[in-house]
Amino acid sequence: VYLGLEQWQNAIGDFSKAIALNPTNLAFYFLRAKACENGKSYAAAVQDLNQILRSKPGNAGALYARGIVFSESGQFDKAINDLEEARQTGMVDEKSLTALAVAYEKTRRLAEADCAKGETARLAGDDLGHHLALRHRAVGQHGLAGQVADGPHVAHGRAALDRKRVV
Repeated sequence: VYLGLEQWQNAIGDFSKAIALNPTNLAFYFLRAKACENGKSYAAAVQDLNQILRSKPGNAGALYARGIVFSESGQFDKAINDLEEARQTGMVDEKSLTALAVAYEKTRRLAEADCAKGETARLAGDDLGHHLALRHRAVGQHGLAGQVADGPHVAHGRAALDRKRVV
């Protein structure tokens, strides 16, 4: 109830009581971690997610959630590790890819950031954004002139996207 009301401290208290009564129920740890994350108690959120991962190593949901928490708390290398591992199991959505792109940018891994941005655009159905991210990556890798990114293919992509919006 408190999660829906965004009363994070009350939610943490209730989930702590539930964990005390049933310490093997990993769902309580996950829900308390979400309340801790929303309340910006990142270390406590990581502790609960670590508890899940001790019980279920490689749990994609816990890796995904911990990666988001690491990203929000500025621990970008750890965020990359967890989000990439979760991604390998198929746990991919716009939120995780955005967090991954930010983490790559903050660690100056720009090619990987561009890939994550392109994948985010593709998931969102933004063919032009995906195309631009790929073109940007090609320009950066091959040292091509800046006009390549705004060449005829991009103009053609914009026209196709405009046609999609009209229909």
